Amino acid sequence: MEKKRIQLSPRLSCLRKWVPVHARLADVGTDHGYLPVSLLLDGICQQVIAADIGEGPLRNAKKTAEEYGVEKQMIFQLSDGLCQISPGQVDTIVIAGMGGETILHILEQASWVNDSRYTLLLQPMSKVEILRSFLAEQGYVIEQEQLIQETRFLYHAMLVRGGGRPQKTPLPPLLRYGSQALWDSGSPLLQRYCDMEIRRLSHAITGLKKSKQPGTERQRTKLEAERTALESKRRELI
Repeated sequence: MEKKRIQLSPRLSCLRKWVPVHARLADVGTDHGYLPVSLLLDGICQQVIAADIGEGPLRNAKKTAEEYGVEKQMIFQLSDGLCQISPGQVDTIVIAGMGGETILHILEQASWVNDSRYTLLLQPMSKVEILRSFLAEQGYVIEQEQLIQETRFLYHAMLVRGGGRPQKTPLPPLLRYGSQALWDSGSPLLQRYCDMEIRRLSHAITGLKKSKQPGTERQRTKLEAERTALESKRRELI
């Protein structure tokens, strides 16, 4: 009899390939629990924690686990981020499908994860530049980063490790929009990503030029520097 499998989204599939074999994993914001159930089914993990701030998502995750017969290998933890998870329980942490500022807040509340012993698999849905700046300031290192196309949108997935040297100066404009790992990835999506960000920045710059609010000139100068950096990188990709 063929084993039941879960069809993961492209975003979760990318994170899944980075999960170490025999990882002690916590999936923060687990929703329906598809990723941890998939890892258990294929024997990559033996036990996982499915954590969520809401009771509804945890019920959904338990239902998924029961459907695939792996509920005894899962801990269903009601938790605001990592607040109810202790350092000794895990070595791999997935935080996916949230805004970059929410991920930042979760990491701030659990400073123990800023240690090279932990593998962090992050998939921000927005505010990726803010998250990248925070990671650099706190000494996290983005070891791998990939662009993922899902429907018509592009998303970022990151393999991050803490315990590095904090960045004392602001990230250069180009590295706010992609880690060195991303620019070195050779992804065929890089050109499209640059084009999208250049258009977005151009729209924002045009709006600032029309604004009469104080302080807009400084913000416009910053965005123009970022656009110039992306335009230069875009030319390299041709």
